[in-house]
Amino acid sequence: MHVQLKLTLAAPPATVVDALANPEVMVAVTTPLLVYRSEEPTGFPRRWSTTPSRVSARILGLVSLGKTHVSLRFYDVKVPPVDSTPLGGIARVQEDTGRGIAGTFTLLQIRHRMAVSPAPRSSGLVGGTLLRDRMEFHAGWLTPLLWPGLWLVWQWRGFRFRQLAPTWPTPDSAPTQAPASASASGPRPRVLMRPPERAAVAPNQPTFRRLFRASGCSGNLTHLVRRH
Repeated sequence: MHVQLKLTLAAPPATVVDALANPEVMVAVTTPLLVYRSEEPTGFPRRWSTTPSRVSARILGLVSLGKTHVSLRFYDVKVPPVDSTPLGGIARVQEDTGRGIAGTFTLLQIRHRMAVSPAPRSSGLVGGTLLRDRMEFHAGWLTPLLWPGLWLVWQWRGFRFRQLAPTWPTPDSAPTQAPASASASGPRPRVLMRPPERAAVAPNQPTFRRLFRASGCSGNLTHLVRRH
């Protein structure tokens, strides 16, 4: 099963890509329905990278869902161009296939993809962003029982994405890239951001007051982008 959003955001694609790499944004778009905390000794990294990071989550900050890894890769997918800008024919994808390590998360197989591309002209939002936010999940017989709660969280995410996007800062002028680890199943995905050094953040505490395991390739993501 899956939950999915297709949003038009009032922010440029480069700004949205930059924001999605910020752990504070992951926390902000689900709080208070789902509250994430870092389980790393140094807290959340300043920026997400391809290095797995342990997190925990609680429903309404009270009911524990256990612990999981945020395990990301970053790559590009070609889409029909909407303008002549460098990103006009590209969707930039952030994919999480982290695995559960404790609690309810261990029952879940998750594939979460966020694809960022320029908003179509028909949206009426010149320079805006089309964000596709899709999570596929499987938990055996529990799967249909989990869907209503995840659907609710996704609707809240959509509201918060629209609310917060205009406030996100413009990234530095030049995007940075880093090599990705080789994949046993195919070529290395293109990584959009350099793995940063971790900031000195208090343990288990995000600066602001996001189940996973699956495999895939950019071809499947092309299906996601073109179909949805």
